[in-house]
Amino acid sequence: MSLAAITFAYSFSPSIAMTILEKQKLTQVSIATGWMQATCYYYTMNKLSEAIARDTIKEMRKNMAETMMEEFYDETKILVVKQQPKCEALF
Repeated sequence: MSLAAITFAYSFSPSIAMTILEKQKLTQVSIATGWMQATCYYYTMNKLSEAIARDTIKEMRKNMAETMMEEFYDETKILVVKQQPKCEALF
């Protein structure tokens, strides 16, 4: 591979890596949102106690913080509470 080709390929690597990172974050946020929605659904159907549901939500927030996605927590919370208003007490 020529120096020009290497330079060209290297110049685009950060943007490609950022796109992959963004896709990974989107996937993780989607998973967290799904878990929160499922938790709220089962809580509102009286299949989960408030303590277990609250612990699950707390664990999802902890996981989001550990994977540097805590900035999405508030948006996720708003979305879930909008869909399941009875779940606001869990947050």
